[in-house]
Amino acid sequence: MIGARARAVVGVASLLVMGRHVEVAGHVENLRTGSSRRGQPQYTFDLSDGVRSVVIFGSGPPPCRTGATAVVIGTVQTGKRASQTVGRIDAVEVSCR
Repeated sequence: MIGARARAVVGVASLLVMGRHVEVAGHVENLRTGSSRRGQPQYTFDLSDGVRSVVIFGSGPPPCRTGATAVVIGTVQTGKRASQTVGRIDAVEVSCR
């Protein structure tokens, strides 16, 4: 549980609900690393279920390598780009298998 809320295990396609606490699993693709404006390490990667993917954003060094299976617990963030809704998950916890 995250705080007093239960986690929901959902497919990537049903994630785009702003603020929703989720637990998702998939394969790590397109791992990218960088640093914040303050110099803190951060990473992003695409978490794929084989059909669709969602961007995962996290702080610190990346916990998984490209190709690994990962379980991510986090909060959904959404926004608009052009005429398309885009989303990401701000990771609270990431575990690799």
